[in-house]
Amino acid sequence: KTNNCNFFTKLVNGSYPDYDRIIPTEFENEFLLKRIDFVKAIQTVNSLSQNIKISFNYNNVKNSILIQSIENDSKAKTEYEEEITLENEIILCANSKYLLDFLNSVSSEKISFMINDSNSPFILKDNDFFTLIVALSNNSNN
Repeated sequence: KTNNCNFFTKLVNGSYPDYDRIIPTEFENEFLLKRIDFVKAIQTVNSLSQNIKISFNYNNVKNSILIQSIENDSKAKTEYEEEITLENEIILCANSKYLLDFLNSVSSEKISFMINDSNSPFILKDNDFFTLIVALSNNSNN
């Protein structure tokens, strides 16, 4: 702990994962998101469900983002527009806690979102600070 920084660590039991296989070195899709709008949309759904599904270019409509719960017992969703550069729809499922932990820790107006496809890990980035999030299994029934 210093005046400018707190460092936290957690002991992980077991073998350390092969991070070279997990962290992509290149991304097919990278775009900017307005941090505050993204946080508000996630929080709207997060009030009922931590596990969420995010659809970029929802139903192949350019610049649309749909965020919805994936639990069957809670139905929450919100949709908003964002200028994103994607050719096709990308759908991913994630635990909103990990997204919000990062988004509430940074202060930039826009953050970079980097992803290859719906089933691969993705990165949220603010300048030199980033987090890798492993997507949940994308269940086509939801």
